[in-house]
Amino acid sequence: MNKSCDYKRGLDEKVFKNVIDDCVNKVEGINEDDWQDIVDRYDLGIHRDVLRKAFQSPFGGYAIKRWMEEHTDDYSILKETEMKTIELEKEKKKMQDQRRELKKYIHSQARYEHLLQTMVESIKDLNNENPIIYDSLLDDEYKLHCTNEAVLMCSDWHFGAKFQNILGEYNYDIAKIRISHLLNKTLTYCDTNNVKTLHLELLGDMLSGAIHISSKVEAEEDVISQLIALCDELSNFITELSRRIPNVIVYTAIGNHSRLCMNIKENQDGENFERLLPYFLKHRLVNLKNVVIKEDCNLDDSIIFYNVLNTKIYGVHGDLDKPTSVVDNMIKLFKVIPDEIHMGHYHSDYEKTEYDIELVINGSLQGTDTYAKRIRKSCKPLQKLRIYNEDGCLCEYKIKL
Repeated sequence: MNKSCDYKRGLDEKVFKNVIDDCVNKVEGINEDDWQDIVDRYDLGIHRDVLRKAFQSPFGGYAIKRWMEEHTDDYSILKETEMKTIELEKEKKKMQDQRRELKKYIHSQARYEHLLQTMVESIKDLNNENPIIYDSLLDDEYKLHCTNEAVLMCSDWHFGAKFQNILGEYNYDIAKIRISHLLNKTLTYCDTNNVKTLHLELLGDMLSGAIHISSKVEAEEDVISQLIALCDELSNFITELSRRIPNVIVYTAIGNHSRLCMNIKENQDGENFERLLPYFLKHRLVNLKNVVIKEDCNLDDSIIFYNVLNTKIYGVHGDLDKPTSVVDNMIKLFKVIPDEIHMGHYHSDYEKTEYDIELVINGSLQGTDTYAKRIRKSCKPLQKLRIYNEDGCLCEYKIKL
């Protein structure tokens, strides 16, 4: 063979391949060889810079090797196959994700429809067996003297929870006793203050639910049974209020304990048992002509906004808000400056004024459960009743239970 055509420069096939491989690895940073190491290893008899420039120049060995690889049929076919495989895997992943989301949606809808059907049947049974009839104890003369309005903040009843610890005890029977006490105190204070309209805020976590393992262990019944029992208790509570107060308006905001899925990341928006509360109350209390179940005041399932005389009020549960930022957030979100913001969730008696906006945080009905004790929190059972006239809040009653 003519020596001018001997591109291997006398090196045998294996050594030539090894030199090329080492140079490629050197350029791509796979090994830590110096160019002189490669020259010495194969006794190439050239200066290290000659090898470096020959391999790294724009039209040198490395560039030509890469160009040849990319323009051979085998390489093109390989790259095309790899790209098609990647696209197929991406489409497969999309289909899997879509199928999974569809299954979650179908499961969620089926569960909600089942709950709704159970609710409908329960309402029919209750209305047949024990219908609620409008039976006001008020005469027209009394109503004429009533000019004030009131807000009863009801939150964190956790109806259905059951626990006993060094800081307290709670179960269905205790809950009913406290609700009865709350009813009597509310009626007394409303009568004392000539209340013509009571705004009843149901600010979430009214039933125990099952978002914590401790909640599941401590629950007296499954969540559906909790919900039906709570709705029946609330119906009786509102019925008694309506007998002694001229007008009762009910608002609802969902909490976090009532979501369908324990894992908040897997729970879909709106998947919450408390969404069924207005439906139940509206159909169960259909005969009470002085009771209104308000749904058009909800900005979404978790936020209510309404007026008490001249006082503008936002009501939220509180799991999505912090006391330090809720005022700013509500104003920025809805561009309406309220006079008050009412919250539950924190199980504590807390109030502060910011920019002349009063933040009022409600207590709970249950007191300190096992979960609260474990995170070193405690609270006394308490709900709040606020009295209003045209100038704003006249007074507040902290009804200790």
